[in-house]
Amino acid sequence: MKYDYMQFKEWLNTVPVIESHEHYDGQTAPYDNIFELVINNYLLTDMMVANGGADPLEVIAQCDTFEQKCEVFLSMYTNAQFTCYGQAARSAFLMCWDADILTTEGLTKIRDEQAKRTQEFGDKLIEKAGIKAAVCDLFDVGMLLYDKTKVYADWCRFAISTPDWHRIMSFKDVADVNGKDFRSGEIACLDDYIGAMGACVDKCMEDGRFVAMKDQSAYSRDIGYKNPTKEDAELVFYKMVDDHEKILSSHDARVLSDYLFHAIVTLSEKHEIPMQIHTGHMAGGYNDVSKANAAKLTDLISLHPNAVFDLFHGNYPYMGDFLFLGKNYPHVVLDLCWVHSIDTDYSIELMRRMVLTCPTNKVLAFGGDTFGVEAQVSYLEQARENIAKAMCSLIDDGVLEEMQAKRIAADWLYNNPNRIYKLGLPRYDVS
Repeated sequence: MKYDYMQFKEWLNTVPVIESHEHYDGQTAPYDNIFELVINNYLLTDMMVANGGADPLEVIAQCDTFEQKCEVFLSMYTNAQFTCYGQAARSAFLMCWDADILTTEGLTKIRDEQAKRTQEFGDKLIEKAGIKAAVCDLFDVGMLLYDKTKVYADWCRFAISTPDWHRIMSFKDVADVNGKDFRSGEIACLDDYIGAMGACVDKCMEDGRFVAMKDQSAYSRDIGYKNPTKEDAELVFYKMVDDHEKILSSHDARVLSDYLFHAIVTLSEKHEIPMQIHTGHMAGGYNDVSKANAAKLTDLISLHPNAVFDLFHGNYPYMGDFLFLGKNYPHVVLDLCWVHSIDTDYSIELMRRMVLTCPTNKVLAFGGDTFGVEAQVSYLEQARENIAKAMCSLIDDGVLEEMQAKRIAADWLYNNPNRIYKLGLPRYDVS
């Protein structure tokens, strides 16, 4: 690499960031068990896979002393330390705690200094990282709408979480969703249910903090949504209305889910907010990633030309399908949330190819997809490194000039998400 990477990276560190995806409320507090802090949910999977499927937190919990816990952690972490998750975990605690999790001394320091993990501690890390806003999926629309005791960071904006709304197997599921999120009156037919769903989204938009809808149903089903008729969906729904104890067959549940998801996308169109969809790699183990390939969304995308489809995670490992959708459909946004910390080389190649294949105003460069501030800022550091490497290589190849590369990077990290999520923050201009 001929162009001065470090110079570009140092400049990139000054660019503000709007995240497309996070999973926590911005609150920071001490942990009783520091291994739950160190082994976030993504590193846990790599450690589990490296150790015959054993859950590292469960193995560590069986130890009597802290020294024994450290010894077990280090032995289980060793073979996962070079994965992107493993590197990010080590970097997180070096950056935020000046502690090396590869040593007992570092782990002891994290334990002994937990009292400093206050809200002020987290806020300072966010400010230093330049994070101005993040779209957060907290999985619970009802909590966000109705629980006024909850406190959220100022940088939090919210996504309307929709998987439960179309994952219906029985009338109990209808009642549960209504009680938790919709809080509507009696639901006696499909129109009642869709009306309650629409009224809930209306409340979210009146609330003012919601900027997207979000669905991660790839964890529980194939995302190849078909287009059943209303009559077919009503027949299924009435089976539950007529028998509240009935459990739908997998076929019937799929018909209803498909129909309801089209209704959800239609609501995103009505309110002119992006429809965020999980595509590609999934957290945890034993997943079938083929059911999450964004290519399966082609029919859905074609049927909703007025929606904005915000496709997540770089569709890892299906790069070509991801690029095709971004290149072929004006209303598809390519989102790199989480993928920087799944596979850095994939991310760098993907960004190079994005510049060469897709308009630069269709890309969102970062969302941590994390559950705490240490991982959040560490994953952002990975993303900035990847972006700098991709842009510098394109400068070296003569594709971009320095100022062009800087403007693209700033758009991807800040201006594009600011526009797409309609946040109304000041534009960041590169001069």
